[in-house]
Amino acid sequence: MSYNGTGHRYLLPSVVSSRLRGKTAGTGEVDPCLLESPPPLRGTVYLLGVKYDLPRDGASFVEDLQSRFWFTYRKNFRPIGDTGYTSDSGWGCTLRCGQMLLGHTLLLRHLGRDWRWSPSSSNDYKYQKILRMFLDYRDSEYSIQMIALQGADFGRSVGQWFGPNNVAQAIKRLAVHDQWSEVAVYVAMDMLVVIDDIKALARQSHGVKGSVEVTTIDGEHVPTPVKTKMRSASSDPALNEDFEILSEENVPDIVTKSVDTKLRRYGQRNYSRSYDPSIDASLLNLTMEDIQKQCKAKRGEDGQTERMTTFQDEATPPPQSSFRPVLVFIPLRLGQERFNMEYKEAVKACFAVRQSVGIIGGKPRHALWFTGYHDDYLIYLDPHKTQSCVTLPDAGIVSDSTYHTTQIERLHISELDPSLALGFFCQTEADLDDLCDKLRSDVLSKMKYLFELTRHRPAYWGPPESADNLSKEPFILLQVEKNSDESDEGFELVNWPYPLPEPETTPPNPMTTPPR
Repeated sequence: MSYNGTGHRYLLPSVVSSRLRGKTAGTGEVDPCLLESPPPLRGTVYLLGVKYDLPRDGASFVEDLQSRFWFTYRKNFRPIGDTGYTSDSGWGCTLRCGQMLLGHTLLLRHLGRDWRWSPSSSNDYKYQKILRMFLDYRDSEYSIQMIALQGADFGRSVGQWFGPNNVAQAIKRLAVHDQWSEVAVYVAMDMLVVIDDIKALARQSHGVKGSVEVTTIDGEHVPTPVKTKMRSASSDPALNEDFEILSEENVPDIVTKSVDTKLRRYGQRNYSRSYDPSIDASLLNLTMEDIQKQCKAKRGEDGQTERMTTFQDEATPPPQSSFRPVLVFIPLRLGQERFNMEYKEAVKACFAVRQSVGIIGGKPRHALWFTGYHDDYLIYLDPHKTQSCVTLPDAGIVSDSTYHTTQIERLHISELDPSLALGFFCQTEADLDDLCDKLRSDVLSKMKYLFELTRHRPAYWGPPESADNLSKEPFILLQVEKNSDESDEGFELVNWPYPLPEPETTPPNPMTTPPR
């Protein structure tokens, strides 16, 4: 939708940027469905477990989409180790998709599913703390540097293609050291989800008690940082809390310092930004008056009921029960060289599950974070835009103008690459039990071979990996050799008990070529 200067509105022929082209498998004919632009967004749409009826719920849908983190390629950050990489453009798209999925998970963990971004909510302490965990600095817990460097543990060098499974494994390693969130991360093996293993992992105490030991890849030891205590400044004693910070004079440059070092005290600043959900609300045939009216109805008559939160809000308390929140990854390969359309309805059904945090996937050489669906089109956020590294202020609020978007993009599900990873987040054990019920009734009922959900661990598997064992493994920070070799998509069958037949000829894999 656009405006012609007279106040009248009209629908653009196509606002969605993704143009679908392809050929029918085994023929030279163009598949007609791939030449069509996505239909107008009308009717039922699912976005990360929430159902919308468009255009009636158009403003709420756009507001929800814009509240998700949009992590893209960045340039001009400090070199990663000695690799010389100062940008992840061309190789970091899957890592950025992992960041988006994890960022949404942490928003759920600390702020809840109903939280919405707005210029005023950018001042929220928890929101800003989550955002800082993903900034392009090596002392940010989930930075591109930290995720990329974990790849050395499973054969991925910085600058090399990561598959969805690789990113899930890297997040699993890093999450053990996030004492604030205390989220357990489970990565399914062999397309088999073991409920007992998830619950055992979630009931383990958080693995890290104290600072993280950091070593280089050649084993050189780096001294453990010295910690001191400081109090947050607040007029309300209930909001005061201890922060552990690192004594900087004792910290070498390469040590992974707590993000709380930078979160000592925040002031407020004037915040200005163009907040314009109409950019791609054109697909919904809505005027700005429509959007404002719906948003006001949601927030209150005067639109001012939303409280502006400052950095003096108290942090998220630890879980009250022994069951920690858990992020479940299910890496899958649904087809050989092309996505097998037999899985279509089951994959779409995943987005309707309340616990869904999306899918890390994409099309060949082009990773995307899928957040929902409309008809046979998947809605996604695209990391393939190179932006400058955001400057980290010593104090104050991080500018987040480049971390949110209203751009609605869609991909026909037949264009989906077969290698992907489903994501689900459960705050409580009851959430996990409900997830298992929904997967059986709403997902696996549509395609029982999507993956297997079982109560007990197979006898031929060894004991499950504990969070405590992961926490004892050092971060890998430096001395990573630059390697431009091509690699596969990172999906592996682990501990498969039966021999797999070798094909007579191996067709070329579209995922073996590094992304553009």
